[in-house]
Parts: sequence; structure tokens; C-alpha cells
Amino acid sequence: MTLPTLAVVCNLYNEERRVPEILRLLEAQELADFRVIMVDDGSTDATRDLLRNYRGPLNLDLLELPHVGLAPARLRGLQAVDEEVAVVVDADMTFHPGWLRAVARRFAENPRLGGLFSRVSYSGDAPLARGAQAVREAIYWIRRRSGRPWMAGAGMALRTEAIRQTTFTAGVLTAEDLDLSERLIEAGWEIAGLDRPPITTMDPVTHRDLLRRHFRVGRRTVHLLRAHPRFLLRPSNLGRFFPGIALLGFAIDLWAGLVVEVAMLGTLTLLMRLRRVDWRSTILGWWVFHVQTAASLAGLIVELVFPLRPQPDGPPAPSS
Repeated sequence: MTLPTLAVVCNLYNEERRVPEILRLLEAQELADFRVIMVDDGSTDATRDLLRNYRGPLNLDLLELPHVGLAPARLRGLQAVDEEVAVVVDADMTFHPGWLRAVARRFAENPRLGGLFSRVSYSGDAPLARGAQAVREAIYWIRRRSGRPWMAGAGMALRTEAIRQTTFTAGVLTAEDLDLSERLIEAGWEIAGLDRPPITTMDPVTHRDLLRRHFRVGRRTVHLLRAHPRFLLRPSNLGRFFPGIALLGFAIDLWAGLVVEVAMLGTLTLLMRLRRVDWRSTILGWWVFHVQTAASLAGLIVELVFPLRPQPDGPPAPSS
């Protein structure tokens, strides 16, 4: 089997402490040959100097930008890819030495595969991280079996031919990974999940971290729905609007609200158990799910009522 050529796109903003570890992980990859595109998003610390002075074995290019934000910077990195497959790596990720080879094999096995998402686990064993991991496992089960699966930022991989056949934006409040997922499927490409080896990202340390992250998710959802209104109607996506549905049920009748609550928790529990999540983590997952969805709903409402600013487009999508 001939593996496709591959480039890793890694976005960095003031990540001087993480740069050595990311380089070490990439140097340890079993894949024989790949290019690394480091996109520095206007760092003000030593990140650029570390990358400029890199003399290791990686085929590394540095793209230096003013600070434009994660999504526009990621798109600029994707534009620089000439290889057949682009893999997105975030600064807080860790990954197994066989990960890039596994990604390349999946694209070699299926010529219609346009996008791939990896199973994500959290580092650490704090209660909040265990609950968040339990929710991730449930969502991963849904994504793999959905009729319209979706990618999510860290660890996603894209066939360059596929992204050059579509147009997508990458502004400050754009959920560019979900937008791109929708557009690839509309263009006839497939999206699939990679169960093993998983990637690991930093765990949410505090409730404040969790609330802030999902509040931004809610704000971005407003712009996603404007581009893809049917996203709201798919059963696999209803969970993110759970608090609103539950509150509507309680507004109608106490029993209606209780039925919604029990149905959602029952579904969530079943999905987590299917992913072999232990009972303690399952219960923690119930709490984290409520925090995440409440923050997301709050962000959606705030963006509808008090839009942060007009949604700017990023640079044009890659074109042939």
C-alpha cells in the first residue's frame, strides 16, 4: 500500500513552553517522511526564535503571521500545504508515535475519504477531566455513527484535493471545523473517525475553563447555523441545546421537563456505557454535560442579542 504524502499544520501563539515537546513528538513519529508547517500567530514570547533556530531532523517550515486568531491562522497553514493530506495539530496535544502513520493508512485505504477525526482523550485524572472525558466518549460514539459526522479542530486530517474543491471561511467566531465538515459532505466526500491510537489534549482544570470554552462554542454556533441551518435539526446535534429544551419542558409542565431530563440522561448514560466508561466517570459526566450545554446555550443567546462584531472572513480557502 502506497501511503499519501502528508503535512502537519501546527498553530502556535505564545507556546514557548510547549514547542520542545511538540517537536519531540513529531520527531518520534514512525511515518518515514512528512513536512511540518509551524504557523506562528504573532507570538510575543520566544516561540518564533525557538522555531527559527530549530536544527533537528524534521522537514520544518515556519509561517510567521501577525496575530489573526486560531481559525484564520489555521486556514493560512492549510493554504501552504502541497502534500496530499494535511493533519492539524494543536500546541496542547500529545500523540502516539504511530499516529501519523495510522492517519496516512486510512486515507490510502479510502480514496473518497475527505476528512478524518481522531478519538480524543484528556490528560489527568481530576474529577472535572474524568467527567469531560466521559462526555467526549459519548459524543465520539455519535460522531462515528452519524449520517453526517463532523470533525473538531485538534487532530483532524484533511485530503488536500477535497478542501480545494470547497469554500469555507475562518473568522474570529467561525466554527471552521464544523463548517468545513458540512461542506465536504455536501461535495460528496466522506468523513470518518480514527479510534486508535487516540490523541490527548490538556484537561479542563477548573469550571471557569469549562464555562469559557463552551460559551465560545455557543457564540460560534450562531454563525454556523446561519450558514447551515439544518445543522440544528439533526438529532445528533440536539444535545448542545439541551438546557433550552429542558427549560421549555418545565415551562409547559413539571412532568414534561422531568421526561426531557430523564430521557437525555438515560441516552447519555447508555452512550457512555457503550464506550465502557465506568460508573463514577458516568456520574461526573452528567454534571459536566449540564455545565457545558448551559454555557453553550448562554453563549448562543448572548451572540444573538449582543453580537460581538460583524463576522470577518478569513483568507480565501485553498484553490487549485
